[in-house]
Amino acid sequence: MARTVSPENEAARRQQIVSAAHRVFIKKDYSKVRIEDIAKQANLSKGAVLYYFETKEEVFLALFEWLTQLVAQRFENAVNSSDDPLVQLDRLIEQVFDSAKLHRAFLRIYLDCLGQGSRKDEYARINRNFYVACHQSHKKILENGVRKGLFRSVDADEASIVTRAILEGVGVQWLFIGNDQNLKHFGDIAREAILRYHCGDSHFLSKQETQSEQMHS
Repeated sequence: MARTVSPENEAARRQQIVSAAHRVFIKKDYSKVRIEDIAKQANLSKGAVLYYFETKEEVFLALFEWLTQLVAQRFENAVNSSDDPLVQLDRLIEQVFDSAKLHRAFLRIYLDCLGQGSRKDEYARINRNFYVACHQSHKKILENGVRKGLFRSVDADEASIVTRAILEGVGVQWLFIGNDQNLKHFGDIAREAILRYHCGDSHFLSKQETQSEQMHS
């Protein structure tokens, strides 16, 4: 008789495996992980894992999609939590540079996936969806800042690409040259670079001086 599993139980078991894979992949490179490692972490047999995912790559794809959707949702929540573009930006950066452990884990898996995505359509699809979601969050901040006269008027699509490049570029550099103690400092570097781009140096410096005067008055 064919084995049947309810959709709810199947979804729960798949998520159990994906969560276990997450814990495994943050410790090992993709090439060194075996299905047995994931099964052991999930407290399941190898056969049980293979019932839901036919290959290690299928598990990794599911992990990649789950992880990028989770991060994108956190970005969206951060942006939707305020109507002030500077607060929105600060909360977005807090999400990116919040926890050294989480940031390192995400980047290690993400960089592995980027390597796969340059060669395989399914990885590329997931990554495209992630970038679209990121750009939507970035554009909300940028367009809000322009409306309120805080940011200079530039093409929102191009500005979003620059914002994403700064966040990812600074984040990746932290992974290789930073440490647990200076993650927030790298976040401050990203924030200043984004503000200088969107405000212009003169506007940015003037605003910083005004804020400094208010703090010391």
